[in-house]
Amino acid sequence: MSASSATTSPTHFKATNQDRPIAADQVAGLSANNPKPKRSVRRRLVLFIVGALILAGGAFWYIYNAGYETTDDATIEAHVIQVSPKISAHVKAVRFDDNYHVRRGDLLIELDSRDYEVSLASAVANLASVQSKLTEAEAQQNVAQASWDK
Repeated sequence: MSASSATTSPTHFKATNQDRPIAADQVAGLSANNPKPKRSVRRRLVLFIVGALILAGGAFWYIYNAGYETTDDATIEAHVIQVSPKISAHVKAVRFDDNYHVRRGDLLIELDSRDYEVSLASAVANLASVQSKLTEAEAQQNVAQASWDK
């Protein structure tokens, strides 16, 4: 081998022998000649923006869904207290809201009183009718008793 062929440049190896691996010192010489392309800065910026969007989307989803209870079997653990009325009537107004703290004596539901006013008026009319019949019966009794006394 001659001395001139032993001192060939790395570019000569690259140009003539494509299937032979390049030595580590040759790679260092190649990278010193060619600086890093601007693609890596652009790639980092794109990855940063995508990561920020994913993080912002995850934060939005967490904040939006944080107050909701989800279930797979349609049951949740809760304390539900049933309120049952002593009388039946139509509800006129509801004076409380969900998860509202109530105390003894608070007005919860206002009922429509028209049905009861009609029942009261009917009862008062029946009472007046019965009282008039009683007065009539007393008058007939007095007439009958007066005719017996003669």
